[in-house]
Amino acid sequence: MATILLGSTSSFFFGNDWLTLLGGFGVKEFHASDFHRRQGEFLRWNRDRCSELQRAIIGLFLKWQIKHSCVLVEHSGYRRSFVDTGFHKTLRPAVRKWKKPYFQAFQHTVSNLREYADHQPRGVYITPVFDDCQEFMGHARADYARKNKDGKLGQMQVSTTGVYIQLQAADFLAWEYRVDAERCITTLERNPGPVLEALREHMFGAKVWSFEFLDYLRRRVEAVVAGVDPESISFFDS
Repeated sequence: MATILLGSTSSFFFGNDWLTLLGGFGVKEFHASDFHRRQGEFLRWNRDRCSELQRAIIGLFLKWQIKHSCVLVEHSGYRRSFVDTGFHKTLRPAVRKWKKPYFQAFQHTVSNLREYADHQPRGVYITPVFDDCQEFMGHARADYARKNKDGKLGQMQVSTTGVYIQLQAADFLAWEYRVDAERCITTLERNPGPVLEALREHMFGAKVWSFEFLDYLRRRVEAVVAGVDPESISFFDS
């Protein structure tokens, strides 16, 4: 789950620049999966044209100094800790949806926003805009509301990439983060790929959740349910 951070004014102008950039390439709406699989509006694009668009997008991110981060959950580790153990069945509501790691990434992102908001001056609010995902948004809204009882985060907005086009930029980054994480997990190579290397200066809070960390989170939740102080749970406990 990728995040970009923009002020309200820069968001407006960045959005205009994004549409202009895509228009110069004959593209109406950027979808990372279409771009990397050479389908949809990117059908029959060659490598040079794809690289040219990537470089243009990188230049736009640098122009507006777009801050970005990502939370990545290793699917096999999530399944081992949350599903194979049957732990997801203890989570209410929407038990079946907890079989998927999306909510862990969502909760972590909102928790980071919550922590950041607590350090902002009175009257300074963060208004998150999430990509509309029909499968998850009902539960996500409820979870967000619990973390935002004082309203400091601002009201959660849900949109689509066609309406709030800044989400297309987040989609561009989500793919790059995912590919880099897959390479890191497979080869243990920690250096970012060329896109994230070019944008490294404005990266913040990027995390990959391993099985060990996910299992640590699960044990903390189990402690709370059992009436035990979760701070007594060590990451190194087996």
